[in-house]
Amino acid sequence: MAVNYSNLSKTSLANALISLIGNGATLELCTASYGTVLATFPIGNGVGTVSNGVITFAGFPATANASATGTATLGRVKNSAGTVLYDGLTVGVSSADINFNTNSFQSGVAVTINSLTHTVQ
Repeated sequence: MAVNYSNLSKTSLANALISLIGNGATLELCTASYGTVLATFPIGNGVGTVSNGVITFAGFPATANASATGTATLGRVKNSAGTVLYDGLTVGVSSADINFNTNSFQSGVAVTINSLTHTVQ
């Protein structure tokens, strides 16, 4: 049986994630199974806001140059020490955790993330 959290619990968990993320964190966009990091975006101070267990990250849209060529299928958040705090973020052109115009990246070409959210389930 699945665990169901109340909105109060989801919001508390989301706020705890924001505290863990802290300053100097990064968002990595990766190929399948995290085989290749395609682009890295800094997550700045004031990570974002929380409402009903949904973190809406501040600072987006944001643009960074791709560091490799490939198709982004997953995203993950690392703290300033490089420790993965959570992964499995979905990517796509709409209705995903990470939304951008295309998920096919070419090394050295600018990638723009339109929005970044994370829902505590």
